[in-house]
Amino acid sequence: MKKTIILLLVILSILSAPKAIAQNRKFSLKKFLNTAAINLKPTPWIVGLGGNVIDDDGKPFQSLFDAKKSWNIQPYPTRATIEKTLMYGWSTEFAFNYNRIKTGKNINGDIRTNTGNYLSFDLSGKFNFNEFFKEKTWFDVYLIHGYGYTYRDAINYKNVMTANVGFGADVWVYDDMLGINVQTQAKFGLNSPFIKTGANYLQHSLSIIYRFNTVGKKSGGGARYKFFKRRKSTGQ
Repeated sequence: MKKTIILLLVILSILSAPKAIAQNRKFSLKKFLNTAAINLKPTPWIVGLGGNVIDDDGKPFQSLFDAKKSWNIQPYPTRATIEKTLMYGWSTEFAFNYNRIKTGKNINGDIRTNTGNYLSFDLSGKFNFNEFFKEKTWFDVYLIHGYGYTYRDAINYKNVMTANVGFGADVWVYDDMLGINVQTQAKFGLNSPFIKTGANYLQHSLSIIYRFNTVGKKSGGGARYKFFKRRKSTGQ
């Protein structure tokens, strides 16, 4: 009889465990969403305008600095970005890039005999490594990853979806609001074979960035944000 009662209790515990776990997850998710909705309002927006370099010679990890033969770059702004800071070092960014493929440049192993257009749209997540130090500084190093669409005026791989990964840095030069962004991304065409497809290419960029919605006084070291309570504050 005693063994039977113990067995029934064990069975009841097993049957009730998924329900308890589900309720706990539901409560945690609800709490997280409520916290996010409240805290995202004071986090800043960041906009950027600059230029981009396309290295699309078909060998994205070789001859990285062969600018004369492989790099396509324009003397006017060709990149626009908008970014929203999220939580715990994360942000999300939408980027638009335009470029011109020049005559004589190496594109996927072929030397161009005429000019062409390049366009890309990217949606990415960014993680700021300063989150590990719990301190807001004038120099932010981050990892970026996401997906995008590329159009290139070329014979091969004209329309391609890409998986992107890279790194970059924001250097805040004026009052924690105005800065310079430098970034490099590897863009992998979602074609077969995935890693070796000629749709892969590298993109480098340099932009002027401006950060909105700062909270607090603007003084020397830069304004601090109420949302970043986990970080040390050095502003006045």
